Amino acid sequence: MHPLFEYLFKANGLLICFYLLYKFVLAKDTFFQFSRYYLLGGIVVSVVLPFVTFTKIQYIEVKEVFIPKSASTETVNFIPVTSTEPVHSINWETIMLITYGVIASILILKLLIGLGKLFSVIKQSERIEKQRRTYLQSHLVQSPFSFFNYIVYNPELINQDELEAILLHEEAHSNQNHSVDTLLVQFITIFFWFNPVVWLYQKSVVQNLEFLADEAAIAQEKDRIVYKKAMLKFNNKT
Repeated sequence: MHPLFEYLFKANGLLICFYLLYKFVLAKDTFFQFSRYYLLGGIVVSVVLPFVTFTKIQYIEVKEVFIPKSASTETVNFIPVTSTEPVHSINWETIMLITYGVIASILILKLLIGLGKLFSVIKQSERIEKQRRTYLQSHLVQSPFSFFNYIVYNPELINQDELEAILLHEEAHSNQNHSVDTLLVQFITIFFWFNPVVWLYQKSVVQNLEFLADEAAIAQEKDRIVYKKAMLKFNNKT
């Protein structure tokens, strides 16, 4: 087996185990912060552990073997049989490597294009600097979002009550550095694209981050009904 395939097999096996444990045990609880660390730890362990090898040194006592002098060896000559028929074989390993590389490259390109559009929005938006964060007002976006210390929203689509609720939610994402989790799981999805579970793993990570942001925002929001309506409004647009 090619070393890359061997690594991918081990790493994805571990990732599946982490996901199943999360799905059937942790996902039912409301310990969102613990779930976040668990899901991130599952990614790190799955990526790193297959590189760890354990070597065991064992000494074996070798006994001398005496060959009688009377023993003789016979030489047998074999006449090679050659075939004039051409042999065509398909190197499936090479085909699989190429397929894996092509699809992974397409997904990387898609991610880079998405980041390029994001930075374009950041560059063209109206900026408001406040408390080590940058609030960007842009008509180019439909739903508000955050990216590290940038919080982007379209003021034309949000009324004042909704804006307060939305900003609390996105500030929670920014304060807790959720962009790190999102980028990490996107890279894992790119390189493990062939594993259906990795897409479910990505969905679970994103969903848990939303629970964390909601939890932090609701603790500060005075009118929870307005908050829930604002979340529902923009979740339906995504």
